[in-house]
Amino acid sequence: MSAEDTLTRRQLFIQRFAEGQANAAEKTLVRIYAKAQARILRDPDAITASRLSSLTDDITKLLGAEFIDLKADVRQGVLDFAEDQAEFTTKALQAESTVILNTVSLEVLEQTVFSRGLDTPLGPNTITLDEAFDTFAINKRRDLLTTINDGILLGQSTSDIAKQVSEVAELRPRSQVKTLVRTTINHTAAMAEKAV
Repeated sequence: MSAEDTLTRRQLFIQRFAEGQANAAEKTLVRIYAKAQARILRDPDAITASRLSSLTDDITKLLGAEFIDLKADVRQGVLDFAEDQAEFTTKALQAESTVILNTVSLEVLEQTVFSRGLDTPLGPNTITLDEAFDTFAINKRRDLLTTINDGILLGQSTSDIAKQVSEVAELRPRSQVKTLVRTTINHTAAMAEKAV
């Protein structure tokens, strides 16, 4: 098999791997919203303003912990993938040349993948993977808390608010987390290749 065929197959593998990781992150996100919904339903049918603070504190803590777990899971998957991609790239280059290449250490890969900005600039600056996940978590937490606050201010029942949380989860967040994870995997592949 030629080097071109090998690299084409590898690119297909990367895209399939990215989709699998994106689906796993989507399932985690659905679980996060389900936990928030369950927390809302624990309260009596009508949430008073005095209980709002307690509920938003609970939801904020829940989401904070869950989004940290999501980021850690994706980060570990990315590091494992980066190591595999660097090893593949090293073997592919060695098969086509007489140059002896050293294997890149995991520390160098981690630094390369997580410290360099994504290829897509946001405004005048770029954003690192960690910053992208942190921004995603902050925005989703804000969206969820806004949904809850709006429901309370409108005098909706907890079941109505929980239903709205479910609807919010079905809208953009699922596709956004999948896009973020796919971008992360493609960025990792490129950075791992550059590290070699």
